Amino acid sequence: DFGYRAPGILPISDEMRNSPFDVRDRATFDGNYQLPFGTGRRYLSRKGIANRIAGGWSTTAVFTGQTGSPFSLFADIPTANGLDNAPPLVKVNPFRGGGNPSLNSGLPSNYTCPAHVQTPQQWYNPCAFANPRPGADIVAPGTTPTGSQVVGPVTSPSLVRQFAGGPLLSVYGPSLVRFNLSIFKDMTVYHQQTLQFRTDIFNLFNHPWFAVPSYSNDGAFGGQITSTRPTGNFNPGARFVQFAMTYKF
Repeated sequence: DFGYRAPGILPISDEMRNSPFDVRDRATFDGNYQLPFGTGRRYLSRKGIANRIAGGWSTTAVFTGQTGSPFSLFADIPTANGLDNAPPLVKVNPFRGGGNPSLNSGLPSNYTCPAHVQTPQQWYNPCAFANPRPGADIVAPGTTPTGSQVVGPVTSPSLVRQFAGGPLLSVYGPSLVRFNLSIFKDMTVYHQQTLQFRTDIFNLFNHPWFAVPSYSNDGAFGGQITSTRPTGNFNPGARFVQFAMTYKF
């Protein structure tokens, strides 16, 4: 749920965040090239075996590249019931390796912050975040709270901020790079009638489109990606080759 977490007590200004559909940058290029060989072209335009072999070839290429979309991190400790909580960013850049765990990160004392990030094994640095206020169980008035429990109900926006932590949708996921290539061969059969063979190669370089991390928290496994994103119907994720033949008359 990406709606307001506590609209009755938490100011809307505290809920300013990225849109879940926010793709900051996207570029698409496509082009077609005809090899200059064969009938009606610059070279080997005369009929013959060379024309049959080298003539009639063309290719179409499509490149797509885009940045990732944002996702939410959630604390790995319990906080206020019914309140989505996100670990606040305590370091400048979650995509910078190294550093030391924050005091309230919940990471093991012997945890080593990753030296390299933006990989499937470690997309972001968990050491860049800290948990919000832990154990925010609200107890009934007249009951002695233990630990960090709070006598309810909570009516202080500043206290809600402690439980809610940072904003949702604060970290951007993996980007997409895709290169598709089609190769055509046209052969004249009779007068204006032609036979075309084509090969379509989707995702020529077999670039994976990784999903957002399966473990989206500031714990020891935070930032680990275990799956890829679906690319839609009739759009294979892995490299895919198909062949077709068309008779034009």
